[in-house]
Amino acid sequence: MGVDTTRLRFGDLIAGGSAVLLFLFTFLRWFKVTGEGEDQIPDSFKDAFSFNAWEAMPFLTFILLVCILAVIAIVVIRLTGTQINLPVPLGTIILAAGALAVLIILFRLVLTPDPSVSFLGREFSVKDNEGDVGRSYGIFLGLLAAIGMLAGGFLSARERGEAIPGVDGPLGGGVAGGGGGGPLGAGQPGGGGPLDTGQPAGGQPAGGYAQQPTGGAAPAGGAAPVGGAGAASAGAADPGAGGGGNPPADWYDDPRGEARLRYWDGQQWTDQTAQ
Repeated sequence: MGVDTTRLRFGDLIAGGSAVLLFLFTFLRWFKVTGEGEDQIPDSFKDAFSFNAWEAMPFLTFILLVCILAVIAIVVIRLTGTQINLPVPLGTIILAAGALAVLIILFRLVLTPDPSVSFLGREFSVKDNEGDVGRSYGIFLGLLAAIGMLAGGFLSARERGEAIPGVDGPLGGGVAGGGGGGPLGAGQPGGGGPLDTGQPAGGQPAGGYAQQPTGGAAPAGGAAPVGGAGAASAGAADPGAGGGGNPPADWYDDPRGEARLRYWDGQQWTDQTAQ
């Protein structure tokens, strides 16, 4: 398992970089005490009346941290080529993490928190003591970084041909328009299309492998295209046949072009590849 930067797409770089920036921005000033006496606060005390994300909203910032770590973890998984099977595509997880981060920050932009100020050994609630909490530059930078995570996840899903829930139809389903399944990247092999759609010509992997391809992980149950066996073998169901049903689980030409073969689990493309 080695690091290969060519495995990353432009969207992955945007999402990962934005996640790192969002983490750094949580330590900037997000909120500050405002009011009639704000200008009279001595400069030496102004830090006591300003708050970063961790100080003003610790629980929500912890959720932001989970979103950040999820995005960074997926970028590392793709960078190292680690094989991992999840019930949803990795791009969908990046999208969900970015969307949640945007919603959290927008919520605190509209409804500012009520942090406590420690002054002269006592804790004072800002709003309960007729003060007000204003927004500072950090929360706006954080919002931009969260939007970057969301946009990066969208671009990554598009570049990798992963279906986007709410845009391309139900999770794991294809976009209407592909013969017997959907166009390239819609979530399943095209039905009877040319090689670059993910459907092998003649219903079997190109080249008719006589053994499990080197470097590929076997699908669940140990099935592999041995001697033309599997869904690509004689007498097995042709993925292009049936006019609209999902093709059976098996190895097919990689529609993403990252490897020679990619494993289709019957519902969606997995991260299992073979050279």
